[in-house]
Amino acid sequence: MFQNSLFEKHKALEDVQQRLIQLQHENLNLLTGGDSYCIVYPSLQKKGDIYSMSFVMVNYGNFPLKDVEIRVTDLRYKRKLQKRFAEDFKDGKKNFDDFDEKIISPDFVFKIPFLPQSIIKENGYESSVAETVEYPRSRVHDELIFNIFIRIPNGNYTQQTIIRDVTGTRFFWVKAVRILPNSKDYKFERIDPMFLKEDEAAIDWDSILGQEE
Repeated sequence: MFQNSLFEKHKALEDVQQRLIQLQHENLNLLTGGDSYCIVYPSLQKKGDIYSMSFVMVNYGNFPLKDVEIRVTDLRYKRKLQKRFAEDFKDGKKNFDDFDEKIISPDFVFKIPFLPQSIIKENGYESSVAETVEYPRSRVHDELIFNIFIRIPNGNYTQQTIIRDVTGTRFFWVKAVRILPNSKDYKFERIDPMFLKEDEAAIDWDSILGQEE
């Protein structure tokens, strides 16, 4: 009887210790975001002659993300500027921040203090954060390409995104999104229906986006 009672007390103590360890792990995940990560979905809208770009940030994971930093680089426009100001950019003498009064930056920068975990449903995302910016008409093409650099408490990675106007009307856009494969801790790829062209069996990401640092 005494041995059984001692064993039960020891077992109860072990259970309490395990629960404390579990709570500490959960608290750490709440601080760092655990295995959660953010995906950004750009969406182009047109109202009259004015374009705007919405960036919807979605948390994929079981824990909220805090202090998320996002830099969206418009690669087509960036390369146009690099070609136009080739001499200025040569050997890293200048960067885009040096041209505030001369050109518009190819980057959109967002800081999200809190991105709650999302419950993904058939009709979309229950919880997300969106930022909308005016998108210059001169940048609108049949295909838009972006590198999106994302910094979250538990890591950094690059998201690649392609948006296509599949009808030629500038009203119906589809997109392909992936996390760059060398981002070892994160894997993600999503391609909208109708995205692939008739002569495409798959997306040639490297050919379309090139090797961007």
